[in-house]
Amino acid sequence: MKLYWRPQTRASRVEWVLAELGEPVERVLAPESGAPGRFRLHPLGRVPVLEDETGVQRFESVALCTWLADRRSERGLIPAAGSPERATHDQWLMLAVTEVEPLLDLICLHTEELPAAERNAAVVPWAAARLAAPLAVLERAVAGRDTLVGDRPQVVDLVLAAMLAWAGRQGHLGPFRALRDYRDRLLQRPTARRLFAEAPPC
Repeated sequence: MKLYWRPQTRASRVEWVLAELGEPVERVLAPESGAPGRFRLHPLGRVPVLEDETGVQRFESVALCTWLADRRSERGLIPAAGSPERATHDQWLMLAVTEVEPLLDLICLHTEELPAAERNAAVVPWAAARLAAPLAVLERAVAGRDTLVGDRPQVVDLVLAAMLAWAGRQGHLGPFRALRDYRDRLLQRPTARRLFAEAPPC
């Protein structure tokens, strides 16, 4: 398989899942943002894009992570499709993707990506305040646990740990000791230490 990626993008999640599964992959540096070649890979010009062994290209990091884990279900990185455990796993995964990540995106947009003249000073405090509620829910869920569900790290843990790495860099995890500890334990896994030695995940 080929993974089209850029540093510190959501491609890091897919690469982490591939590493935990022991799947060989060729990492291909995607063209710069806005370049025509990016739009040939992804309709919105984003990464990651994963090309499988048959040459089919797919995108969206969480969809890729769950698909890869389902393909190698014997590795135990995701509960069986249709099981109660899978419903719980996907519940937390979707909470992170819908309630945490969009706010991190919005804050990043108004602190790093937009030209200063186009930033809205009211957006960042509003988004940061709104972010506290889902982070508090996740804090309670991981308190006293090494993983969010089950007894070993699964896709939801890898995706959430990468997301929390980003949230920590933005300064949102100060009150959430359990989330910080949970993130740090996962980022100390050998795969994570190897993959993210130079650039942290997102």
